[in-house]
Amino acid sequence: MSLLQAIILGVCYWLKTSICFTMGQYVAATPLFMGLLTGFVLGDPKTGAMMGATIGLIYIGNMFVGGSVPSDTAMATILGTSAAIVGGLSTEACLAVAVPVGLVGTIILEWHTSLSSYVCQTN
Repeated sequence: MSLLQAIILGVCYWLKTSICFTMGQYVAATPLFMGLLTGFVLGDPKTGAMMGATIGLIYIGNMFVGGSVPSDTAMATILGTSAAIVGGLSTEACLAVAVPVGLVGTIILEWHTSLSSYVCQTN
């Protein structure tokens, strides 16, 4: 993976979590779409779609209800699919990467939300 590809995937993740991208967030945040996008960026859209669909099966009932924060599906899909395409991992190994990354993404999302609320209050 080149530096340019990593930057493009980082921008895709930022767009998913950004307030600027709320219009199509429910479609773009699905693991299938993020996996396909990752596959296009890395040059293997078929594997990207397959890994995205597989990761999507895990997170099919994933939703924000009340104060609960589920796993970050976008981070799990982008990094899990990237690991599968670049590293040549199997589907099982891709899932073994994606699930813990999604949990770490939840922690980062909570940190991002807390920091954003603090910054918005002070301005």
